[in-house]
Amino acid sequence: MTAKPDSDADPETLRLASSLTECIGRLDSALVAFSAGVDSTVVAKATCLALGDRAAAAIGVSPALPEGELQAARELTKAIGIRLVEVDTQEIHDENYLSNPTNRCFFCKDELYAQLAQVCPVDADQLVAVVLHRARRGLVQLEHRPAGRALARTRLA
Repeated sequence: MTAKPDSDADPETLRLASSLTECIGRLDSALVAFSAGVDSTVVAKATCLALGDRAAAAIGVSPALPEGELQAARELTKAIGIRLVEVDTQEIHDENYLSNPTNRCFFCKDELYAQLAQVCPVDADQLVAVVLHRARRGLVQLEHRPAGRALARTRLA
């Protein structure tokens, strides 16, 4: 499944979008770690285009997530056409998260990915869900980003 070219998009953007969708299309299934930000929205749309109903987006739900942001995520995934999985997270009970360090994102993502590891199928008889974390132009060294380090600690990486 591919996107219909947008006549206003420049050729490089179309090439990158096609490359992303093609790459994701090689997967059996995928679960997008979704925040409703630009990066995860682009990945969610590309994943939906590439995999159809074998794609889902997941968002961590906790008191740290304002209700308005959760509602916006629900509306955005509905508009994209991808199923949203709401996963309860408990980062607010982690002293490391609560101390508000500069790497606070690590503790939030570490909790999210730990919970996603519980909901992703891993049996050989099932589709393996690959967590898609972030789309960026060029090579991304995830180990230098808090969310990338958190993902590397799970069986999902």
